[in-house]
Amino acid sequence: MQTNITQLRQAYDELENEVTRLDQEIIDIIKKDEEERAREQKAHEDQVEYLKALNQDYKSELEQLLSTN
Repeated sequence: MQTNITQLRQAYDELENEVTRLDQEIIDIIKKDEEERAREQKAHEDQVEYLKALNQDYKSELEQLLSTN
């Protein structure tokens, strides 16, 4: 009986450690995902700003060409 209790306590401790490890793994995955999402969002915003500036340059150039004719 004592051996059974000891085994159950040992199994309980192992499962607690597994839960703690998995909880930390979840936290790490969420943090990594948030960081990746922020990087992608920044890259997207940078690309949009670049394209807006490029479009404005093209628009100005086109307006200049049309006004000289």
